[in-house]
Amino acid sequence: MLNKETIKLGYQQRNELVSHVYSDYNNDEKLLNKKSEWERAVQEHKVTKWIFDLFRDKRDLYGYFENPDDIIKEIRSLIEQSEEKELYEIAGILKLWYDKLRQT
Repeated sequence: MLNKETIKLGYQQRNELVSHVYSDYNNDEKLLNKKSEWERAVQEHKVTKWIFDLFRDKRDLYGYFENPDDIIKEIRSLIEQSEEKELYEIAGILKLWYDKLRQT
């Protein structure tokens, strides 16, 4: 899902760039909006992939999680690190996953 959205937004950004050139460089705001949408989607995709890799690495030979609380603690730690570095978008994405895991 995220990969499709990222690709779609990438093409929209490219199309907006072409439109920007044909308009004698007068569509700055539209181009910047498409660029920021694409960057947000790429960032969300990267964080989601990292979380997937974290889950994959924490499984045992039979596919079970030996210490599922460690995953939650690690995500919480990453949220705090992201906030310290003022990477609030990443912290927000991680917080969504943290909340989902706490509910289960």
